[in-house]
Amino acid sequence: MKHRQTISFLAFLFLCSTVTAFGQILIQDDFNYTPGSDLSTNGWTRNTSTPPQSSIRVTSSGLIYPGYISSGFGNAVSATGFTDRYSKSLSIPTSGNLYAAFMVRVDTASATGGYPVCFYSNATARGRLWVKNDGTGKLKFGLGGKSQSATVAYDTATYAFKTTYLIVLKYLFLTTPNTDDKYALIINPLPGKPEPAPTIGPNTDAGNDLGVNTTGSSLSIQGRDSTGMSGIVILDGIRVSQSWSEVLPPPPYYYKGTGALDNPANWGDKVDGTGVQPSDFASDNQLYSVGNTSAVSLTSTWSVTGVGSKVIIGSGVNLTVGTNGILAATVNVNSGGTLTLTQSSYWPAFGDINGTVSFKNASGFSLDADYTFPSGSGMYELDLNSGDFNLAGKTLTVKGKFRLNGHKVLGTGTFKLDSAGTLYISSPNGIMVSGATGDIQSSTRQFSRYASYSYVGSSNQLTGDAIPDSVANLSIQMGNRNLTATLSKFVASNGNLNLTLGKFQLGNFNLWFSNPAGQSDSSYVITDGTGSLIRPVATTAKKTMPIGSATEYRVAALTFTKVPTATNISFHYISGDPGSAGLPSGATNYYKGGYWVITTDGTPGSTFRMDLNATGVAFDTTAMRVLSRPNSTTAWQYAGSAGGYSGGMVGDSLIANFGQFAIGVGPKPTAVEANNTVPKTFSLLNNYPNPFNPTTTIGYELPTETRVSLTVFNLLGQQVAKLVDEVKPAGKHLATFDASALSSGIYLYQFKAGSFLQTRKMLLVK
Repeated sequence: MKHRQTISFLAFLFLCSTVTAFGQILIQDDFNYTPGSDLSTNGWTRNTSTPPQSSIRVTSSGLIYPGYISSGFGNAVSATGFTDRYSKSLSIPTSGNLYAAFMVRVDTASATGGYPVCFYSNATARGRLWVKNDGTGKLKFGLGGKSQSATVAYDTATYAFKTTYLIVLKYLFLTTPNTDDKYALIINPLPGKPEPAPTIGPNTDAGNDLGVNTTGSSLSIQGRDSTGMSGIVILDGIRVSQSWSEVLPPPPYYYKGTGALDNPANWGDKVDGTGVQPSDFASDNQLYSVGNTSAVSLTSTWSVTGVGSKVIIGSGVNLTVGTNGILAATVNVNSGGTLTLTQSSYWPAFGDINGTVSFKNASGFSLDADYTFPSGSGMYELDLNSGDFNLAGKTLTVKGKFRLNGHKVLGTGTFKLDSAGTLYISSPNGIMVSGATGDIQSSTRQFSRYASYSYVGSSNQLTGDAIPDSVANLSIQMGNRNLTATLSKFVASNGNLNLTLGKFQLGNFNLWFSNPAGQSDSSYVITDGTGSLIRPVATTAKKTMPIGSATEYRVAALTFTKVPTATNISFHYISGDPGSAGLPSGATNYYKGGYWVITTDGTPGSTFRMDLNATGVAFDTTAMRVLSRPNSTTAWQYAGSAGGYSGGMVGDSLIANFGQFAIGVGPKPTAVEANNTVPKTFSLLNNYPNPFNPTTTIGYELPTETRVSLTVFNLLGQQVAKLVDEVKPAGKHLATFDASALSSGIYLYQFKAGSFLQTRKMLLVK
C-alpha cells in the first residue's frame, strides 16, 4: 500500500527576506449554515443573558474579497442593531502573535459607534474592531481595548459603506505576563504578502493579558457599546491563527466545478474558476481550492508537489477519491466539506480538518506506517463508514473526532486516543480492557482520561471497563430513545455530561459530573441500582437533572443558597411507594410514585432550594409540602413549604437538611410561612415542561405589587403570544402557554416588571 504519513511541516515563504510559516488554523468559519438560522444553533455560544434587540442571523450569500482564501464560500452573518455576544471557543496562546482575519461590510453605523468583533478571555475583551459614521456619511474603522468606554483609536482615513473590506485583528503577546500586551488593526492587507505595518496600533491598556487566564477564551461577534449599537454589519470568512501566512495565504487557484481535477485547464485564479490558469501543480506555497460543485470524483493521480502547497475542500463540497484515485497532497477540509476515501491504498496528509473525512471501503483499511488524525479546529469528524481498520503492527493516533459506525479497529498494533480526541462508540460492549470485544480490538489500546467519549450504539451497550476513571466529557447519543447505555465502572466526567438520546443506567456505580445534562423524556439517567449521580458543588446556579427509574423519570433542580459543608451532592431516585409510616401531623396524602434520595460524601450541609417533579399529582396546590426524612427507618417531616406548583412541579422549596424527599399534602402554610415565601427579588422561572407539546407553564416572582408583561417571541423577534399584561400582587405566579397553533422550534419568553427585564428560551417539539 502506498501511504503518505501525516507530518508537521513549515512552509517557508522567502518574500522580501521575511520568513513566515503556515501554522494551524484555530478558528475557521465560512458560515455555511441555513440562511436565517441563529449562530447559537451553529457551533457558536450566545453569551448575553439580556434579550436581543435584534438577533445575529446567517444571511443567504457570502462576501467576496479578491485573493482572500475564504472569499466566496458559504454564507455570511448579519447583525442589525444588536446587543448579543456570540463566541467561538479559542485556545489562547501565551506567546507570539494571534491573528483574526475576516471580511466585513458595514451598511449603516451610528455616530457613537460599536464593535462587531473582539478577542475575549478572562471576562475581558481585547482588540475590538469599532465602526462608526463620521457624520458626513463616511465609514470609520477603529481599534478599542479592554473597556467599552475607553478611548477608541480611529483610522484617519474614511471608508465607504456597503463595501467589503478585509480586516485583521492582531494581538501581540509579550514575554512577561501582566505587562500590558499589545493589539493592532490592519485594514486591506494583501493576501500572500509579508505582514505590513498596522493601520492602527499597536495599542495597549492596563490589566490582565489574554494569556494570563484563558478561561472562556474566544473570538466574539458582538456589536455593542455603553449605549448599544445601531447599524447593519455583515461578517464572513473568519480565520484565526498564530501565523500571518495561514490567515492570509497566497491567493488560491479555484476549481471551475467541471472536468478532471488533475488538469490545470480546469482551474483559474478567479472564484468561479476562470481567469489565469496554473501551468502545473508544482508551485511552492500554492493553494488549490475545490469549489463550485457539490460533488467531484478523483479517479487518477493528482499530485500537488509544491513545498507547503495544499488542496482545500470548500464548504458544501464532497471530494471522493475513487478506484485508482490518488490525492498526493496535504489536504484541508473546510467546514461543511467532505473528503471521502473509497480505497485503502493511499491516504493524503491532512492539514486542518473542519469538515468530514469519510473512510468508505467494504474491504476496510490497513496501515503500513504510523498515522495521526489531526485535531483540526472545527466541528469535524473522521467517519469509518465501511470496513474495519487493521493496524498491521502500526500506531494510529486520534486527535480528532473518530466515529466507527459499527466497525472495529483491530490487529497487532497500537490505538491511541489523544487528549484532544473524541471517540464515538457503537459496539454493545463499548471499549474493553482485554480488546477481545468492543470497538477497539487492537493488541494495544491507550485511552486518554482527558479525551471525550460518546456512546452512539444502535442496540443496548455497556460503556466498557476500559473507559478511564476520569474523562473530559461523556455523552449518550443512542440510536433511539428506548436504548440504554450502562455504566461499567466508577467514572468522573470533568466537563459535560450530555444526554441527547437514550437512557444512561448507573447500576451499582457512581458517576461524578461537573456540568448537568439537559432535561428530556428522550434521555435520562437511570438510578435503579445503588449507583448515584454526583455533582461537585461549585456555584449557586440552579442545576437541573433528568433522573429516574427504568420506567419513569423525574426532574430535580437544586439551587444552593450557600455552599454545603460537603464538596459533592449525590442524586438518586427511588421508584415506588415512599411509605406512609410516620407522616407528620396534618398530612393527608403523599405522592406514591417514588422519592428522591439526596446525600453527600460528608456531613450534610447548609440550606438549599429544590424543584421536585411529580407528574400526575393532583393535590391541593395551596397545601403542597415537601416531606423529608434522613433515611427509610425514620418518620417523615415537613421540609418546607412549596414555593409554587404547576403540572406536577413543586418549585423552589426550602430544605434545611439532606436525606430522602417526597411530596405530600399537609396543613396550609401559616401566616409566618406565607410571609417567608414572598420573593425577595424579581425572577423569571424556567418553564415546565421543557421541551413541551403543546402546553407549558411559566412561573415568575414579584417582591412587590407590579405591572407585569409576559410575552412570547419566535427567533425572528415576532410576538406570538401575550400571556400577561396587568398589575399583579407580590408573590409567585404561573401562566400557561398553549402552542397548539405553532410549529416546532425554539421560542423566547420575555418577562417585564417595572424596570426589570429577563428572557429565557423554551423548545416546542411536536
